[in-house]
Amino acid sequence: MHAIVELTINGDHRSVGVPNRYMGVFDDGSTKVRGIEVRRSDVPAIVESTQHAMLRRMFRCATLAEVRAALPEILGLLEEALVRLRAGEVMPEELVITTHLSQDVGDYQHNTVQAITARSLDRHGAQLHPGEAIQYIITDRRAHLPDDRVRPYTLLGSDWNYDAEAYADMLIRAGETVLELFGWTKERLRETVWPGRAIDRIGMHFGPRPTSRRVPERSGRTVRDSGC
Repeated sequence: MHAIVELTINGDHRSVGVPNRYMGVFDDGSTKVRGIEVRRSDVPAIVESTQHAMLRRMFRCATLAEVRAALPEILGLLEEALVRLRAGEVMPEELVITTHLSQDVGDYQHNTVQAITARSLDRHGAQLHPGEAIQYIITDRRAHLPDDRVRPYTLLGSDWNYDAEAYADMLIRAGETVLELFGWTKERLRETVWPGRAIDRIGMHFGPRPTSRRVPERSGRTVRDSGC
């Protein structure tokens, strides 16, 4: 877990940070983030877009007092994403996780998500190599059968489900990254915006999907790049 240790306000900029994980906004309105979910290519789009929206709202504040006054609105952005998740209103493109193979398919010894996804793709004729990107959706992370835990995005089909609890965990961690300085730990966030236990698997039923299902990889998009 990262540690947000300071919020400074001076004539040059105000920022929150540690050397490897920080977020900040300069007086000219430009922003800079590093090492948090919005900058990572291996988080689903729903997590990236939600944290991005939270940061945009926070960066409109000039002082700590303004941030604290805006906390209900910032929390509302997180809650909105969780409500959509619980209601089954999230599209598959928002849930896709991209990762890269670290070795040949046959060399995986454990049932990691990479291994499960790669084996499934391999059985369907995909030619995979170390370093290649693969994409999957978490369907039931606690399933007894490994193949039921994740499904390759290219093999999703029209009748599928997602593990709402798994994606809620990712969203709550991203919310904690932004708000922990203000006392909002993931435990407090869970109690407030994701109370109780959600239905683990949300079933989705769509018509035939297009042949091409690859979601473009996000390569280090920053809040500044996104026009905040």
